[in-house]
Amino acid sequence: MSSLKRYYDKKSISYNIKKKRLNKILELAFPVKGKLVLDIGCSTGYLGSILQKKGAKVFGIDISKNAVKEARKQLFSAQELDLNEQKLPFKKNYFDLIIASEIIEHLFEPEKILKEIHRILKINGYLLITTPNFLYWGHRIQFLKGEFEYQEEGPFDRSHIHFFTYLSLFNHLINSEFIIEAENHLYPGAKIFNIIKKLFPSLFAYQFVILAKKYRI
Repeated sequence: MSSLKRYYDKKSISYNIKKKRLNKILELAFPVKGKLVLDIGCSTGYLGSILQKKGAKVFGIDISKNAVKEARKQLFSAQELDLNEQKLPFKKNYFDLIIASEIIEHLFEPEKILKEIHRILKINGYLLITTPNFLYWGHRIQFLKGEFEYQEEGPFDRSHIHFFTYLSLFNHLINSEFIIEAENHLYPGAKIFNIIKKLFPSLFAYQFVILAKKYRI
């Protein structure tokens, strides 16, 4: 077993999807009854189990064998897979919806995986992707002060290989033949400022939540 897999096996025990992010994802996940859904980085299958209760057939993949063991109790199918070393083992044009929440920042070649996701999505299928905003205003202040420290979790998680801005994530999606259909980012602070925040997600969103559509066969 690689050191990376050992790391995620330990981490999977304590990992729980944050409630705010979960709600944002569920708000963008269109009616899934009768749909084939793939949850990349499914962890123990919590998100997938919610979608399955709504009538979806949910497949899960995760790097952690401990997480997959639990996910198999809740999902239609779950398997251990390291996206940095293995391709997605599904046929072309298979899924209606693929969820990749907090995954892309852990990959050596994000665009390669996005193109793999594109391959296995049905025509007009959707990718629901989330990732931290590296240039959120709070982070910018830290950088101006000369501060940057890796953390055990969060936007500066020590396992993050890539960091994304709004523009860089947008470009990765476009280059992989996706078009953005909807955005439902996470913002801090009072709701009274939501309109202003939503005008400048690159500055005010601390987590990007995007629904993108496959636009080429």
